[in-house]
Amino acid sequence: MSPNDPTADDLIADWLSPRQAIEILDAAYPPTSRVSKQVLLERLRGGMVQAVAGHSAFDGGKQRREVFYKIPADDWRTLIRVDILWITGELTYSRREYGLGDRITVRHYNVRF
Repeated sequence: MSPNDPTADDLIADWLSPRQAIEILDAAYPPTSRVSKQVLLERLRGGMVQAVAGHSAFDGGKQRREVFYKIPADDWRTLIRVDILWITGELTYSRREYGLGDRITVRHYNVRF
């Protein structure tokens, strides 16, 4: 693990859950307008905010599991519906596996920003 990689303690103590991030943004934007969620999503897509999953599962041609997976901006760019993320901190989607033609299902748990 490099010095910049998050640890379990960092993830819990210093990183925001999706719900906490939206609460902070709602102080700047009207909470009923959904602007806060769109603002955060666009910053994730642009690589201006880093998201980390406490645990991730990748199911496709081969299965793998990772701890403290940094979710790439490219993944956020393909997502259209992320409504459940704001409530549960969990995210599931399908993507093309890098370097391969196969699609995989990606599941992230305990997402933090």
